[in-house]
Amino acid sequence: MEVRIYLSFILITFSLALPAQKQAAESFLSDYFASLNNLGDAGSSFSDRQFFAVDINKYYFLPDDKSIVFNHLRKDGARYITAREYLDNLLIDFPKGVQFSFESLEVIDIHTSGEEIELAVFLELLSQPHGEPPFRHQLSFVILVEKLGTSRLSGLIKTIDSGKLSQNDASVESPSVLPGPIESILENMVFVEGGSFSMGCTQEQGKDCFDREKPVHKVRVSDFYISKYEVTQSQWEAVMGKDIQYYYENSGSGGGIVGKGPDFPMYYVDWEDANEFIRKLNKMTGKNFRLPYEAEWEFAAKGGNKSLRYKYSGSNSCEKVANSGSATTTVGSKAPNELGLYDMSGNIIEWCWDWYGPYSSSTAYNPKGPDFGEWKVLRGGGWGANSCVAARSSHRISNNPLDRNYFYGFRLVCEDCHGR
Repeated sequence: MEVRIYLSFILITFSLALPAQKQAAESFLSDYFASLNNLGDAGSSFSDRQFFAVDINKYYFLPDDKSIVFNHLRKDGARYITAREYLDNLLIDFPKGVQFSFESLEVIDIHTSGEEIELAVFLELLSQPHGEPPFRHQLSFVILVEKLGTSRLSGLIKTIDSGKLSQNDASVESPSVLPGPIESILENMVFVEGGSFSMGCTQEQGKDCFDREKPVHKVRVSDFYISKYEVTQSQWEAVMGKDIQYYYENSGSGGGIVGKGPDFPMYYVDWEDANEFIRKLNKMTGKNFRLPYEAEWEFAAKGGNKSLRYKYSGSNSCEKVANSGSATTTVGSKAPNELGLYDMSGNIIEWCWDWYGPYSSSTAYNPKGPDFGEWKVLRGGGWGANSCVAARSSHRISNNPLDRNYFYGFRLVCEDCHGR
């Protein structure tokens, strides 16, 4: 069985000469967090902040594949969350704007070996959502500094002008020729025009709804791209180098293989596996893929602005769009929905980015769920018993983000897939 250990630090690689390690790191981090002020006022548009969040996650923070942040935002104690998740919540959770103030920063040597040095960082931010009381963020993490010269570090420190960033770091380049399965991901991203919809147990869902789908509430989402199909086994192997048999054997499950082949969906995937795949895919392609937010997923499943208000994703007939058999089927075997998306009512159950939490009755703009939680959201009915109840577009469940089983897989959202 695979054992994964989570530590209370993150690793970030910077490039600078050793004589002024602490000063350079301190200056970099000070510029980074102080720059949040430029996007925190109520006049900044959501798209500006979203653009900043995407760009800063890719080039500024540079978390390693298993990075987490240790912080004290919860009143009931400390909590570990991913660096990407923390910054996403920090930057774009407040549609009306939020003012950030850089409070304090302390950098301390903790280990030096050859041409590397580890620095412990203790940081405090003061954030004030527009019209609300301020609150403090206390973070601690570790930076790994390499002796590679100051020029690359300078290239990572960007100029911010009215929320628009310029990028001088050319260290991430997509190859000119990608493997066929990876090309197929890029070729099968479907544009979803943003809009408003009623999220939750709407009238067409009938009497099958659960309390966790209520109350129905208005949600508006921005434009995004979402994959036409669930991530397949051939795509997974092209990125991760291991087949489904490996993940089954490391799942601790006795469920067995329920469909194997290049065009079958990948399963035995936990939430962290999915994000590891995405991090590697982004390095291969130079794109910004991620898991869909739950609201994006439901908006797309319900047909977006082309919705005909079906009970399931693309039909009022479960059998037409959902796989209710005894195993998975190849992706796209059933009918698509109004946007041309397949299998959103079943084949495998799909991970979303959000922590699970109850719905609010308030109108929401690009919601991403609670800041913290124990379980992650899963959407879409899977193969097997009772799948037609679970195949409804509003149905939602949750589970431990480290749970691998033969029902769980995922599809992708892309931040910048326009024009390939």
